[in-house]
Amino acid sequence: MKKPLKDRLAPGFLVFRAVDILLDKAQNEHEMLYDTNHEISVVKDICYTENPEWKDDCRLDIYRKDYDGRQPVLLYIHGGGFDAGGKQYRRGMATWMAKTGLCVVNVEYGLAPTFKFRDAVKMLTESANWVAAHADEYNFDLGRIMVGGDSSGGWCALYLLALATDPALREELDIDRFNLKFAGAYLNCGMYDLDKLVHLPVVGPIGGILTKDIMGAGKRKFDKHPDRVLCSPINYINADFPKEIFVTYSKYDAICTGQGQNLLKKLDQSSVPYQEYHSTNPIMNHDFMFNWCGGQCAENNKRVFAFLEDFVAKSKT
Repeated sequence: MKKPLKDRLAPGFLVFRAVDILLDKAQNEHEMLYDTNHEISVVKDICYTENPEWKDDCRLDIYRKDYDGRQPVLLYIHGGGFDAGGKQYRRGMATWMAKTGLCVVNVEYGLAPTFKFRDAVKMLTESANWVAAHADEYNFDLGRIMVGGDSSGGWCALYLLALATDPALREELDIDRFNLKFAGAYLNCGMYDLDKLVHLPVVGPIGGILTKDIMGAGKRKFDKHPDRVLCSPINYINADFPKEIFVTYSKYDAICTGQGQNLLKKLDQSSVPYQEYHSTNPIMNHDFMFNWCGGQCAENNKRVFAFLEDFVAKSKT
């Protein structure tokens, strides 16, 4: 669905779409992301929904290299502040991750403010159910599915983990089935707690812009909105989460201040094991892994790649 003019003029869309355009080359055309050995095949623009009103928005691309037997899968969700972004802006990331042996399912979904967060959650549930339904056709290993995402995509990934493990949450959102069980997750600089984001002194106005677009409630109306708790997947972390999780965050994240640290506390409270790496250099800020440069960025990406390779190796045992 093409965004109406009023949505294309929304502050959140204008800001994050500008980021998409300005940083596209830096994020997706670094030498280390190239498929120099021509080993990655790509199938693009597969529609994963039967809803006729969503078909233009609910599409995915599959990145993979040859694999012997059923292949482990990474369901990856792009960032963009809920208002912008798209699977095309994660083509470099998807190629890089597919080199580990994962089949990367690079997902696109309907964006705010045209669609609200309840719509997005249901769309992403359909993407998960599509993977389950097409396992035989695409040789997916349903016992080794990972979900991942960055920024608002990290919110989406955490939400899918919650939906997969919390029947009461599915009932609350009127989701009658969730057909995937996740074995792992990669969460990168996500906006996991919108309540805290809205109430922070410095970045609160940014949070208010985002919640206005995805909930219809900005900073002033947020506290009285009936979905105040429901909009933050951090509230639904539980002991049934997968045991293979990697968390990337920035200590001085200008957008998601404290979000990564709070996520780790919640995982600890539910005794969910994880690996983590965080930058302490203020220059290595929000989504710093996409710099594809040296220092802490290089160290993080080395660890993430090793984590994904290990996930693949365990899939063969």
